[in-house]
Amino acid sequence: MSVQLNYQVFREYIRIELKGKRSEQNQLEEGIGMWKEIAGICKKEGRRRILTISNIEGRLSLGSSFKLTDSLDAIGWKFDYKIAGVATDDILFMSLMMLETIMVNNGYECKMFKSERQAKKWLLHT
Repeated sequence: MSVQLNYQVFREYIRIELKGKRSEQNQLEEGIGMWKEIAGICKKEGRRRILTISNIEGRLSLGSSFKLTDSLDAIGWKFDYKIAGVATDDILFMSLMMLETIMVNNGYECKMFKSERQAKKWLLHT
């Protein structure tokens, strides 16, 4: 997997940092693998709030966004998980906004931000 995942556990949430370059050919498989790993971390650590910092090169295609969202239940993602995502650049932010829309329309609680401070505030206080 060309995207690396690191995490820290806090009292109220898990902070996930994603770094690397998304593979154009395997972006769906990589995405499913990442979200499966995050679901496993949430289960292991007993947390349902996730702050994700994405520093990933390459866009997630619209088709992959739909397929990824469709597979979340099967890989252990729970509807009571709440995710606040932070994109480190404008292109990534626009790509993740599409994913946010698809996830919200499928019943997941998800919101994207451009700053970690705003994301954390929404995650912990709404």
